[in-house]
Amino acid sequence: MKKLLMIPLLLIITAGSGCEQKQIITQLEVGEKKLLGAGLVIEAVENLKRAEIEEGNKTKPRALLAIAYAHGISTGMARVQSPKLEEEYKRERDRRVPALNVAEMKVIFQVLDERHRVQMDARQILIDRGVDVVPLILDSLKKGRYSNLQADFAEMLKEIGVQAMPQILLAIGDAGTPIDVKTKLVRLVGDIGDPSASGELEAIGNSSSSSGLKMEIVTTLYRLGKKEYREKIIAGLRASDVRECRAAAWAMRHLNDSPSAEIVDALKDADNRVCQHLVKALEIHPSEVAVRSLVNLLKSDSDNKVKNAAVVALTVHAENDLGRGLAVLLIDALTSEEVSDPEDRLRLVQLLKKKAVQKQIKMSPEDMNLEWKIWEYRRSVEQSDMVKDELDYLLQELESD
Repeated sequence: MKKLLMIPLLLIITAGSGCEQKQIITQLEVGEKKLLGAGLVIEAVENLKRAEIEEGNKTKPRALLAIAYAHGISTGMARVQSPKLEEEYKRERDRRVPALNVAEMKVIFQVLDERHRVQMDARQILIDRGVDVVPLILDSLKKGRYSNLQADFAEMLKEIGVQAMPQILLAIGDAGTPIDVKTKLVRLVGDIGDPSASGELEAIGNSSSSSGLKMEIVTTLYRLGKKEYREKIIAGLRASDVRECRAAAWAMRHLNDSPSAEIVDALKDADNRVCQHLVKALEIHPSEVAVRSLVNLLKSDSDNKVKNAAVVALTVHAENDLGRGLAVLLIDALTSEEVSDPEDRLRLVQLLKKKAVQKQIKMSPEDMNLEWKIWEYRRSVEQSDMVKDELDYLLQELESD
C-alpha cells in the first residue's frame, strides 16, 4: 500500500519541479526584443503597452515606449499602417517625452550605450528634454559612465545649446570635474558660440592653476569674439608646458589669417599631439610655405597618426594648387633611400598617385627625368612587394595619357 501511495506522490513532485523550471517570458522582454532587436516597432508598442500595465516597476516600459513611438514616426512605419495610427504615435510621443523622469532617461542612456537601430530617435528624445537632461549628461561625463556615449554627450549638449550653458559653466568651474572633461566642455562653449558666457569663462581662467586649461579658455574666448587674445594663443606654441603647447596647437585651426610661418616652425616640436594638431590646422588653412615641412614629417620619427594627417594635408595643398614642387620633394624623399620603413614609402607613393601630383610630374621639364627616376628606383632599389605594386600602378597611370 505504501508503495502504491508513493508513485502518485513522486509524479506530483516531478510535475511540480517541471512547473518551477518553466521560464515565463514577460511582455516587457518581448516588446524590448521586438523594438531593439527585430525592428518590429508596431508589434513592440502593443507588447510594451501591456507591460506598462503589468509591470510593478514602470520605468523601463515607459522609457521604451517613448522610444518606440518616436521610432515608429521617424521610420514611417506608423504612417504605412494608417494616418490615424501615425497621429496616435505623435500624440503619445509628445505626451511621454516631457514626462520622462530621471530613472527613465537613464534607461534611454543605457539603450544608446548599447547601440541599437533606434539610436537617432533615442538621442533626439534626450535632446528634446533640454535642460532637464543636462545634469545627467554632465554627471556621466565627469564619472566616465556610458563609454560609447562620450562623444555623443558633447554633440547632445551642443544641440541643446544656450539653455545648457549655465550648467556647463558650473561644471567647468567645479574642482571635482576632471581636467580632460573641463577641456572638452570649454571647447564645447566655443562650439555653441554664446558670447554671454565670456565673462564667467574669463573668471574661471583667471582662477585656474592649469596652464593648459587657461590656454583652452583663451582660445574659446577668441572664438567668442575676443580677438585680442590672438597673440597670446600664438605665443603658446613656444610654451614650456606641453599641455599649454598642445592647447595652443589645437587652437591654430580656429585663428583667422592663419599664422602659417609660426605653425611651420612649431612642427619641429617632438610631441606627436602638438604636431597632429598643427598638421590639422594646415589642412584647414593650407599654405605653400608648409609643403616642405609636411613632406619632412613623412620621413621623420613621428607616429602614424601624424604621418597620416600629413598625407591628408598635402593632398589638400596639391588639390588647391598650393603644392608647387611637391612631386619633386616626394620623389627625392623616395629615391634618397633615407626612408627605411615600407609604410612610410607607401605614403610617399600614395601621394605621388594623386592626380594633382601626377600632373606636376607630367608637366615637369624633360631634363628633370622625374618619371625615369621613379622607374629606376622601382627596378633597382625597392625591395617591398607592396610598394612595388603601388609604383607599378603609378607608372601605368603616368604612361596612360
